[in-house]
Amino acid sequence: MHRSTNEYMTLQQDTYALPAIDDFPWDHLMQFVTEPMDVDPSSPATGNRYTSHSPGRLVAESSGGRPIATPLATPQLPTPPDSHLGSGSPEDESYRAAPHGALSEPAAYVSVSTTFYPGSPPDAAPSDTVLLSEDAVWFYVDAATLLRASDNSFNALLAPHPHSPHTHAQHPHSPHAQHPHPPARTPLIALAQPARVLNLLLHAAYARSPVNYHPAFADLAAAARLLPTYGLAVPAPPAPLYTLLAAHAPHHPLALYVLAAQLDAQPLAAHASAHLHSLALSAITDADACAIGPVYLKRLFFLHYGRADALKRILLAPPRQHAPTKGCDYLDQRGLARAWALASAYLAWDSRPDVSAAAIERALTPLSNQLTCELCRGVLTARIAQLLEDWRGIKVSI
Repeated sequence: MHRSTNEYMTLQQDTYALPAIDDFPWDHLMQFVTEPMDVDPSSPATGNRYTSHSPGRLVAESSGGRPIATPLATPQLPTPPDSHLGSGSPEDESYRAAPHGALSEPAAYVSVSTTFYPGSPPDAAPSDTVLLSEDAVWFYVDAATLLRASDNSFNALLAPHPHSPHTHAQHPHSPHAQHPHPPARTPLIALAQPARVLNLLLHAAYARSPVNYHPAFADLAAAARLLPTYGLAVPAPPAPLYTLLAAHAPHHPLALYVLAAQLDAQPLAAHASAHLHSLALSAITDADACAIGPVYLKRLFFLHYGRADALKRILLAPPRQHAPTKGCDYLDQRGLARAWALASAYLAWDSRPDVSAAAIERALTPLSNQLTCELCRGVLTARIAQLLEDWRGIKVSI
């Protein structure tokens, strides 16, 4: 009697468990391993059945035959957030195999992505390719979607789709290098990236936001650096990956600027540079300078020097003199000009790109305490207001 595959799957932390051999509908099972049956699973020589494969090579394909009943050597691995976090995981239902006829062998486990699993999302094209991360997490993807997002056939790992605008020569390590046409069976391709990075990379290819995973900046940066490798567009607004990276600018401004410079992502570099006003240029290490490169390093230097020079320039002009009165003639107004010159010289001597408008106001406002003429006080107040407006208009990013 034919039984549904779901009757034999147990969802445990985004992991599917295979039931006893005699009870499983083998025509629905992916052939997970390719070693002969006489291999001892407990032998150290078997090692990890996934990570032993070279990245970018075809590990297995779906088969209608009876697979080898060998438990996976890879332990159950955690995948991104649980289903209750709304990360797009399958419904939280458990299906257990019938207890009758169960063997004493340990069950085999396969870690599957909580976003890229079979049948997700319901409105997307069905998955026809499986990507295997370095830590043995399975990602079910639609090859046509990846080919549309990539300009190099996803690092030449996928056969060009007949309707794809990108047709390139096959990479020598591509699983389809020896097959001019896509195989009829589902390929399983091993990659060198860990699941947390591959997950972000696929979210970028699908133009989805991985915000529910709360990714760390290091993982976001690692995924962003892989975008050119897999022929994907560098992060730019309003892409979800750009939004997540830009949110880290207040906490990792220099690291984000280095990343943007390496990717030649001008919008991201400009956003990061706005948070680098307080950076001492002498604190940039040789390694960071080499990573930034001459173009973006020059832009950062010019931003700092330009803001400092602009502050000196707008401080030069003293408050204008008002019409002489009986109690305050032109000679009396020279005192205000001298006081302004001293205060502005103090600010100009220590001019920095990160000087705030509030700091400028605090330095100049006390000058009014020495004035007895109300007209002079009004002129000083107007000059300070104009100065602050000019300073806010100075360029804040590259």
